[in-house]
This record gives sequence, C-alpha cells and structure tokens, in this order.
Amino acid sequence: MERANLLGVLPWVLSRVIPVALGLCFGEAVVNGVNAIIPAWFMTGLKTAGAILPAMGMAILMRYLPIKKYYPYFIIGFVLIAFGGATFTVMAAALIGLALAALHLTRVRERVAVKTLDDEEVEIDG
Repeated sequence: MERANLLGVLPWVLSRVIPVALGLCFGEAVVNGVNAIIPAWFMTGLKTAGAILPAMGMAILMRYLPIKKYYPYFIIGFVLIAFGGATFTVMAAALIGLALAALHLTRVRERVAVKTLDDEEVEIDG
C-alpha cells in the first residue's frame, strides 16, 4: 500500500514537470507548436471546462460553508465579483468579506456581553 501510494505521485509529478520544463527550456516557439498540434475539439473542451470552473467553485462553497446562516454575505461577495468587472479583484472581495466578518463578530460579541450583563443583574436582584 505504501509503495502504491508513493508510485501514484510519479505520474502526477511528471504530468506537471514535463510541460513546464519544455516551456522553460525551449521557450515560446515550442509552446506555440504544441498548441498548434492540439485538435480544435480538445481545445473547445478545455475552454468549456474553464468556463464551468467558477460555477463549480460556487457549488463547492455552497456545499461546505454554513451558507444558510450567512447567505447575505455570500450574495454580497458574489454580486461584487460578478458585477465589479475588471476593476474589482478577488483580493478586494476577500478584504470586504474580512471586514463584514469582523462586523459580524463584533455584533455577536456585543450581544453576548449584553446577555451576560442581564444575567448578572438578575442574579444580584435575586
């Protein structure tokens, strides 16, 4: 089992090392030559798969994040990226998400502090 696990890494590494090494060693001419050899139907398939990736990312986020509880933040981030165009980057969306998370955390802490004060007052009066 250990050998199978280690040998499984070999094809994965080679599938990444060979194309990158060819491109780095022989330059743009070889990369353009390889791209010219690839059939049009295959390139169309790759373009289609690339177009599907954002939807897959959204589906994965919706599956594994607690989206039912925080869906407004998810919608805000999606709208900012979808309609922000080239001027609004993923980094900007991440920073806005961080700011919204900090605001949410602050509100939660304030609610907990108020509940704690209310509980203490009840104990003192009691």
